[in-house]
Amino acid sequence: MMVIGFGDRFRRDDGIGPCVLDHLREDPEAPKGVFLFEAEREEGIDLLEMVQGQDRVVVVDSCPNHGQPGRLHLLQTPQGFEDFRYLSPDVLDLLIALERTRSLGAATPRIFFLLVEGEDFSWGQGLSPKVQGELPKIIDAVKALLNGEE
Repeated sequence: MMVIGFGDRFRRDDGIGPCVLDHLREDPEAPKGVFLFEAEREEGIDLLEMVQGQDRVVVVDSCPNHGQPGRLHLLQTPQGFEDFRYLSPDVLDLLIALERTRSLGAATPRIFFLLVEGEDFSWGQGLSPKVQGELPKIIDAVKALLNGEE
């Protein structure tokens, strides 16, 4: 199992992925044996190599504010994505790499994308108050996905 946390720690809510990883590292109730990887601007093809052989991967990333900062959006492969407005360029890059791999007949792991609506993407450290307030729910959602609860 693997969790990939996308984001820039110095752009407020964009750092939700690394923030979740920090909490998982410190959480005694987090599933054991999970590989945690912080990705700031990784190429999809590089990440694809990392996720090969994993049975379950959870990707945590921010997405634009569509009216409810802190709201979670869960998308998963191999299902198609109908609504791309919640996807960051990083997630799109990984999805393109996954689709190319599948089109060649190769197996790919099941990947869950947990996208969190941000409120403040300005320069600075720390999450906005609204996203920070939803952090326990976000971490619980990641742990549930790792435990097979969908």
